[in-house]
Amino acid sequence: MSEPEDFERTLRRIRHLLGEGQEEMVLEQLDALQTDDPQQQQEITYARAEYYTRKEQWEKAVQYLEPLYTTRTNEVDWNDADHTERERRAYYLLWLGNAAVNVSRYQDASEHFTQCLKILEKRRVHLPTVRIKALCGQGMTCIMFGFYAVAIQNYQEALSVCTKEKLLERLRDDVADIYYGLSDAYRLLGDFDSAYTCGKTALQMYRDLHDRYMECRVQNLLGRIAFSLGEHRTAADDYMESLSIATLDNLPGMQLINFIAMADLRLAENRLDEAHRYCERAQEASIQKQDDHQICGMMYIVAGKIAKAEAKQAQGQERCFQLQEALAAYQKAEAHLTQTQAAAHLSELYGRMAETYEALEKPAEALAHWKLAFDAVATAKGAAAYR
Repeated sequence: MSEPEDFERTLRRIRHLLGEGQEEMVLEQLDALQTDDPQQQQEITYARAEYYTRKEQWEKAVQYLEPLYTTRTNEVDWNDADHTERERRAYYLLWLGNAAVNVSRYQDASEHFTQCLKILEKRRVHLPTVRIKALCGQGMTCIMFGFYAVAIQNYQEALSVCTKEKLLERLRDDVADIYYGLSDAYRLLGDFDSAYTCGKTALQMYRDLHDRYMECRVQNLLGRIAFSLGEHRTAADDYMESLSIATLDNLPGMQLINFIAMADLRLAENRLDEAHRYCERAQEASIQKQDDHQICGMMYIVAGKIAKAEAKQAQGQERCFQLQEALAAYQKAEAHLTQTQAAAHLSELYGRMAETYEALEKPAEALAHWKLAFDAVATAKGAAAYR
């Protein structure tokens, strides 16, 4: 079963069976799923982990969680025998949430983090490290749904728990992650001063921790903040600093992200030839990251934006050709993003597709895609209601 639609339909049916408590049929259907796609294989592994977590067969759950997320990073001194059943359930829900994030199942992740936090609110369940990590995970899923103010609340609560429990020094990695998340959420909310302050704090902390990968990510984030402020030269400097780290440390995913960022920057400056070149470099780099559907989806969105900008400068058949090129790029983005639960990105994509259909004077297709954009937002609101 290699077709993404068939695979997704089968997985959706399996998740429905899990949700309805009909676990006896799940393993048989998972065994029947055969695929060579690494991303789909990860999703099968995640579904098995979810099955064993629901059955409270923790040892088997860990067996399937380990390939998706390094479970030992949650608490180095964790020992099942030292904890109650309720504590173990909170702990494994956290692991399952992080595994869901790693396969871009953000709505699933949000549900797992929510269940984890509800357990931690009960009396006689005191696991501050688990609470901090679950709040950070929930903050990240809120960003993916477009709920930036709620994300900030989660990150601020996580920081408050760190302070109250005197864990700021012990959990320096987590504190740095909190400031990174706050920076991104503030940026998306439009509070660029707070975004910059939190971003610089995160950058210094990651440098102190010698975490080159996260230093690379924050440098890119600072570039996006500068870009949002219209400070294009500063943004380019930050992107190039991030790209240099990615190149030296052989981080293909971050190389791809920075090529996309530079293409978007040159597009904003109306330097379309350079935007094209960076987009081509991004597509070359994406060969190693085809299983990262979120990043590849964003790459094709930028490619579509560039083609649409070229259409604005063209007339007649050339204009129509460029609009069709934009639509083709957006359709490639759709093929990737529909394999994630990134509601905010999907809403943006469908809105851009609708605008392109309008430019092509195809009102029926435009309306259909405006509805899809609305549905993506509704999905995000449904996830928020669940929380």
